[in-house]
Order: sequence, then structure tokens, then C-alpha cells
Amino acid sequence: MTRSIVACAVDAAESSIVRLKTSGGDGFILTECRTVPAGFALITSPKGQRVLKKLAAHAARWSGEPLSLCIAHDTYHPLPAYFPLDATDEECRGYSRLEASYFLDEPGQYGCDILPFAEEGAEGAQGKKLLMFWPEAPARGIADAFSARHTISSNSTPLKTAVGLSKMKEGPTVLLELSGSHVFLVAASCGAIHHFSYRRAHNQDETAYFALRALSEAALPPGTPVQVRGALADRAMVELISRESDGLLQPQALPQTVSISGMAQKTLHSPSALNAIMTALLVLA
Repeated sequence: MTRSIVACAVDAAESSIVRLKTSGGDGFILTECRTVPAGFALITSPKGQRVLKKLAAHAARWSGEPLSLCIAHDTYHPLPAYFPLDATDEECRGYSRLEASYFLDEPGQYGCDILPFAEEGAEGAQGKKLLMFWPEAPARGIADAFSARHTISSNSTPLKTAVGLSKMKEGPTVLLELSGSHVFLVAASCGAIHHFSYRRAHNQDETAYFALRALSEAALPPGTPVQVRGALADRAMVELISRESDGLLQPQALPQTVSISGMAQKTLHSPSALNAIMTALLVLA
């Protein structure tokens, strides 16, 4: 039976709507991809309603189909935590809310990605989690623009999407995000995190410094590909980091094990379209 989903990704400088469906075999078919030059800051501003209406109009061609969101927030608050290994998803959400009450000033104003680490606690009875908190109001406003015609099936972030897609990739997934406000590096495989680091950065110099420090601390095996994304991941920045670290940096890309037809080459160069497709894959795979 063919299944399909609509996905919207909001990145730093652009946003995309895609529709992906299964092909009946192991592959997928991209039936729609629309990108607008408006990113997170504009969409979450008072002027953003016009852009959201445009995106919602593109998605409305498939009214009634579920819609998945992927939002690149400009603010994150990561927190490692240990939960019981046998905790259900609902129990984990409860534990994360409890952690938020100790960690954040206004815990009720935040959403949270709960991502597993590969390691367990010392006694083996607990599993390590990464709690990635992000302000919920912008995500709620974006979701509201689509909720009249679609059920929101998931609300993701580029980090959550990358960790989830590591289940579909041979070898580890390593992602370095260089935004205007932070640097994070994640290494994951089989849907679990092996290494994670996060630092706030206020300018390009700090971004380059913390990126190099993150790569050094990760101690990746020589030749490990590092995918790079984010508002500051331009050619000059990537060349600088590559030269100073001897790292094998490359643009973020779909896993080679995934086959998608109907996709134009330019789609692969759009950060928001790529993350929308990845988010849709997580639901359909």
C-alpha cells in the first residue's frame, strides 16, 4: 500500500514544503518541492504570517494528509540525563518535564527532543538521553498555520532528524551545525548518539574556534566524513575548518542507501528542502 506525507522544514534563510510517497518497493517518490526565501527569523516575526499562508497554500494541495515539521531553532538548551531503560515514551516525556523544571526558568514554554545515547548507566538499569529543549511558541505558531488542513504527525529539528536517519546509513553519521548562535557536533549510528557537543557562538571567529574544538574533542577516526550545515556553513568557513582540522567536511546529504526519484539536483543544495525530505523519510521508512 502506497503511503505519503507532506513535510515542512524551516531553516535559517529559507523554508520548504515537500511531499514524499512510497514507491511500492524500497524507494520513495518526491512529488512536490517548493522553497521560499524566508527563514526562521522572518517566519517567527510579525511579518511571518504572509509567508506561512504561502507555505500552507502549497501544502493544501494534499489537504487531509499528515504533515511533519522540521524547524531549525535559533536557541537550544541541551541537557544530558539518565532515565530507566524500561521507561515508556510517555514516562520519558514526564521525566523530561521534571528535568526542565530544574533546568529552565520557564519550563512550560519549551518543547523537547528526547534522543538516546548508545551508552548505558554504570549499573545497566538506566539509559543516557540527550534532552534538547527549544522554545515552543515559534513551533506552535508554525504548526497552527497547517493544522486546519493537516494532522501534525511530528515536530522535529535538524539534530533529531540526523540522529533518526543514522539508522538508514552505513557507518556513523557525523553532523556539524554552524549557526549564527551556536555550534554543535553530533556523531550517531543506528539511531543513537555516540558523541555530542554544543557551544554558543556570537560571531564567525567564535564559530570557527568552537567548530575546531568540537572536532578535536570528538577524536573521529581519520577520514570520517563530517556533514556540515547551518547559516554560517559557507564555502570560506568550511575551507577554513577543513584546512585547520584536516577533517573531511562535506555538505549535508541524504543517506546513500535511500533511493528517491523525481528529485531535481537543485533540491540537494537546498538546506530546507533536504531537511524536509529527511523528516518525511523518518515517518515513512
